[in-house]
Amino acid sequence: MNINIFDAETFPNKKSDMKNPIYLLSIILFSFLLLSSSCREGSTLDDFNLDMGFDYFPLEVGKYMVYQVDSTVYDFDGSTPIIIESTTYVKEELVDTAIDNEGDTIYVLERFERKAPSEPWIIKDVWSAKITDNRAERFEENVRLVSMVFPVKEGADFDATLFIDENFTISVEGEIIEAYKNWSSEIQEVGTMESIGSLDFDNIVTIIHADDENLIEKRYSQSKYAKGVGLVHREEWILDTQNLTETQPWEEKAEIGYILTQTILEFN
Repeated sequence: MNINIFDAETFPNKKSDMKNPIYLLSIILFSFLLLSSSCREGSTLDDFNLDMGFDYFPLEVGKYMVYQVDSTVYDFDGSTPIIIESTTYVKEELVDTAIDNEGDTIYVLERFERKAPSEPWIIKDVWSAKITDNRAERFEENVRLVSMVFPVKEGADFDATLFIDENFTISVEGEIIEAYKNWSSEIQEVGTMESIGSLDFDNIVTIIHADDENLIEKRYSQSKYAKGVGLVHREEWILDTQNLTETQPWEEKAEIGYILTQTILEFN
């Protein structure tokens, strides 16, 4: 006997079934499962649960971080460079929020310094920081820098000096230098384990902001951020010279500029 699967006895009343809530729910559930199955083919979990990486740049009132900053400053007197080495302890604390002229929430950052761990903290600056949908920014005195972009992804490049005029200069011991010349930022590594100072971190992102040099200029800037912590290490070489000896190391032939290393000591 031949059975027609579409005859009236098999499906006696299609219109009435469509009005049945249970029937409609079954159709919707079946469609959702079919769509989910097709989406999973050729996709990964990251496609549906994208971690933007905001935790690498945490902003919360009350958060503080303490650093040791070692610096070598070069001051050229016209004949030979004067080399000034120093160590400073820096504390950065987020103390308040405000709304900037772009309508974004900014976090007010008070910056303290002292020359030795036994000395009291002395406030030096009031800076700020903020996160937008796709980037993190710091306002350091009159310099607005893009610290990183989101999502945090290995190989992503961006312009850290987006808001800085190409002819912008800073003064180092009375000498003028183009500190942000030829910067080109890239997220180099994501999710690495590393020891910074006496602390261990299991999820670090490394960002190279500048890595450029010629016979008379060197610009190098690297930052490391730990997830849930923030900036844990920074190294900068901003140097100029008229000494054209190619084989001489930069720390010996530099005439103006600075070398700086910032290492985290404590955080909450």
